[in-house]
Amino acid sequence: MKDFSGKENYRDFGNLKTRKNFYSKYCNPLINSKEEVFKLLNIKGNEKILDVGCGNGDFLAYIEDKGCSGEMIGVDISKGMIEEAKKLNIDKPISFITANAEDLPFINECFDIVVCKHILYHLNSIEKGINEIYRVLKNGGYLCVTLNCMYGRENIENFKRIIANSIKNNNFLDNNKRINFENYNSFISGFNILREIKLHRYLELEDPEPIVEYLNSFRGFWQPLPPDEAWYKALKIIKEEIIKIIQKEEKFKADLAFGMILLQKI
Repeated sequence: MKDFSGKENYRDFGNLKTRKNFYSKYCNPLINSKEEVFKLLNIKGNEKILDVGCGNGDFLAYIEDKGCSGEMIGVDISKGMIEEAKKLNIDKPISFITANAEDLPFINECFDIVVCKHILYHLNSIEKGINEIYRVLKNGGYLCVTLNCMYGRENIENFKRIIANSIKNNNFLDNNKRINFENYNSFISGFNILREIKLHRYLELEDPEPIVEYLNSFRGFWQPLPPDEAWYKALKIIKEEIIKIIQKEEKFKADLAFGMILLQKI
């Protein structure tokens, strides 16, 4: 059975940091996803908030800086991420717990708001995870989900297939195809959909290196982890493919769009 959690990729903050830096440096317009989620939730300030898949805790730290004074808890399955979150937010009144989203260590109906930023596709059982979120959310409480969009990133997805063929390993955790902004509705029950917002992140590059570095950050999503020689041979092939695209079209283009969904528990 595949483990979709990407534990190897998220052993620490390094790979996620690479991707976040890539989006902020090379994608236009520059989107502050923490600010966008904060605005969408219209947080009053005293709500009890759970961030599922909190990573290094940057979202909770952001809203605490914005004046949120309610109890805030972040959970992540990665011990390395939780250690990073505690270290970065040592002076903030935020709790961070190593926990699986499919088995949350909280009583029923105890949170006003649950946030899931780019995490649902990492759950081995999306259904279990959503049921757990539903369980710990108060009646009438809000769930904010962010998910990648499938359309516009065909070049990037094709590169992953080329890598798979090169390393002779098709056991890639292609999480975006499991649940995304276009198909999430089939997974959600017990919630009213209040708002859907699609945010475009356009990519135009004349240099292949940033894309190669970006793709290198996904190595941990292959099971088992590809050996060095095979992996770097595959990246060399990818670089050659990107150069061909740039020579033909002048720039490498993609739309790494994502969507935000605001839901309310019925």
